[in-house]
Amino acid sequence: MPERWFLDSPAAGRAVVLLLLGVNAYRDIRQGEISLPFTGSVLLAGLLRQIVLSLTGSGGQLPVQTLFLNLTPGLAVLALAGLTGGKIGLGDGIVLLAAGFWVSALSILWTALAALALVPAAAFASAVCRRRRREWPFVPFLCAAWAAIGWRI
Repeated sequence: MPERWFLDSPAAGRAVVLLLLGVNAYRDIRQGEISLPFTGSVLLAGLLRQIVLSLTGSGGQLPVQTLFLNLTPGLAVLALAGLTGGKIGLGDGIVLLAAGFWVSALSILWTALAALALVPAAAFASAVCRRRRREWPFVPFLCAAWAAIGWRI
């Protein structure tokens, strides 16, 4: 149905994740934290989307097992944040959790791996420019990786 294209469209989910990562990357660079109200809104919108799709029986809803699998990367990062006492950012896990309501776990994992590959390159460039940093916000790397490859997965 044309009025529900946003609910069923994978491209819409990818666009929501790009917006989620873009807003939070900017905020993470500028203020050192993500926007919890915005990220929470995206997370709740994704949850509501799944509920509406399951109630309407349109076929676009995910089985519970698949939805849980999509949330697993975010849950894993949240668990690591708790185990490391916050050395791994809690905000990174919340952003990945919100993304899990919109795109597949495979997309999130490939994007996270690409983002991890970008970190040493940024550290090297920083060392060459003599602007060494002790901590690097991860969401901007996720955003760059999503813009490069995640959009296509």
